Amino acid sequence: MREYFDVESLAQEVGVSERTVRRWIDDAANPLPSHAVRTGGRDRGRVLILRSEFDAWVKRFAPARAADTSMAERVAAAVQSMRGG
Repeated sequence: MREYFDVESLAQEVGVSERTVRRWIDDAANPLPSHAVRTGGRDRGRVLILRSEFDAWVKRFAPARAADTSMAERVAAAVQSMRGG
């Protein structure tokens, strides 16, 4: 099991677009925790999301509390499918 994801691999795992993952990261109210990793040189670096932080972030979106229930349900369903449940 992966310990971390870049934006592209998380989007593929969860079944959403990279743009959606970036919106989650940039969300003003409940941003998805992420870490910018700069490798040096001209490389702009990468954004990494730790699985444990993603899992904790998803738990905050219980459908009864989420402003956008459809997003919360989609993320929760995606996490369940990643875990094989």
